[in-house]
Amino acid sequence: MTKYESTQNPMALLFLKDYQREKIMREYITQKLIKVGTRISKSRGWQHLKKNHPKKHAFIKSRITLKDFSGLPLTLLFIAMAINLLLLNRFTEDVINDKSFINMDSIISKKLFAIRTLGMAKFFYYFTMFGQVEVITAVAIAAIIISIWKKKLHFIVPIFISVLGCSISMFFGKGIFKIQRPNELSYYHIDNYSFPSGHSAIAIAFYGLLFYFFIRHNYSFQIRMILFLIAAIFIAMIGFSRLYLCEHFLSDVIGGFILGALWLLVSISTLEWEEYKIMKRKPVAYL
Repeated sequence: MTKYESTQNPMALLFLKDYQREKIMREYITQKLIKVGTRISKSRGWQHLKKNHPKKHAFIKSRITLKDFSGLPLTLLFIAMAINLLLLNRFTEDVINDKSFINMDSIISKKLFAIRTLGMAKFFYYFTMFGQVEVITAVAIAAIIISIWKKKLHFIVPIFISVLGCSISMFFGKGIFKIQRPNELSYYHIDNYSFPSGHSAIAIAFYGLLFYFFIRHNYSFQIRMILFLIAAIFIAMIGFSRLYLCEHFLSDVIGGFILGALWLLVSISTLEWEEYKIMKRKPVAYL
């Protein structure tokens, strides 16, 4: 059975190994994208652009090529980051100006406070510690040491970007918006401002990147899905712990998630760019 026949018969894919199935599907999607690109390149509009505006044509072509990571893959990542940034800006405006948002935050905090128990509060308190500066620093140092030991030095820069970039953005964000915490309901007292939630932001930016390392370099589709599910639950639990302990409002946690997702995309873009440069220097299977 050829690769093309495998993609035409979905049931045949079930009898292949995970890495074979993934490779076939990747090649199939690439072929389809190349066909679309070929049709566009032969269109009148594209030929007119090439003839009358060669510089614009060259720039657009370099942005949508599939031959280099700096082409379409990087372009899509930048588009995703731009959308994320616009979403964060819009959401921040709603948090500051929309009274319904403020009322909803207050209602949710009061309801969670009303159902809070000592046992569950202790559980979520220990869980929320994963977002503390001391824990993040320890895990980041361990990840850097392992990267050096495994000779994966290109992992180090994305780790720094996810942690430092997210932390700096969070620090200035809190100082700019100066939104107070629900201190009258909080499980333990914190002096700094509330929006955005630093724990939620670092959960996606840093822990999301660590999980991406494992998912990116694992051939088994089932294991990838399991890791993705664990990552989603782990990150969501950190965010919910901030709500349950009434250390943040719901809008703080959502804003933190959006901010963290932005820095996760930046970190992944950096990692993939480094992986791409390594691939060009040493021609090995790029999976």
